[in-house]
Amino acid sequence: MSDYTQRYQHVSHRELYDGVHAGDPQQVEGLASQWSALRDTLAGLAQDLERDLDRLAPAWTGEAAREFHDRLSLVVGYSTELAEGTAEVRDALNLMAGQLRTAQQKAESPEETDDHDKAIEGATKGLVAGVPGMIIGGFLGHQQDKAEQEKAHQRMVQVVADLAAGYEVASYGRVVDPPAPPPRLPGDVDRSGASVQGGPSVGAPAAGPGTGGPG
Repeated sequence: MSDYTQRYQHVSHRELYDGVHAGDPQQVEGLASQWSALRDTLAGLAQDLERDLDRLAPAWTGEAAREFHDRLSLVVGYSTELAEGTAEVRDALNLMAGQLRTAQQKAESPEETDDHDKAIEGATKGLVAGVPGMIIGGFLGHQQDKAEQEKAHQRMVQVVADLAAGYEVASYGRVVDPPAPPPRLPGDVDRSGASVQGGPSVGAPAAGPGTGGPG
């Protein structure tokens, strides 16, 4: 028995069924599309900026040019890294949407196994033996109904366990915290709050101007 199966073993059939159908695969796919658009934006930014830097390089040289190129190259690299990360999230969401759709197709409504058909059938057959037979037949049929309901519950547990395991596999290595920005990005600040290599700063005067009258 898997960890997920144990986790959902004591959750009712109704709660499991409602939980699976609370999700909307189309909504998840729509979210994946938004991440895909974000990926395209970041990748496009990196490509455009890299192209502009390549065009600028022959015409601008010197220390300032190298500093400018190095700083914006960091933006290119970071944008590319973020684009790759958003693509991973997009792929994970698309996988999850498919898994959710499959789970909803497999999910059995509790009402499908709560019709007491065996109890009615047993009681009907028991009529042949009179009232005692009807009672015994109805009881045995009820037990069969309970057994069917438990089997259906276990199938529902497995559906949810498979879905949870699928989500874990889909998100592993894909849905992670974004990478930290590299140091020296344009606009980066040090811990004191001053802009990195932002030029000399003007400190506050040690004391205010005197207010004494002329000597």
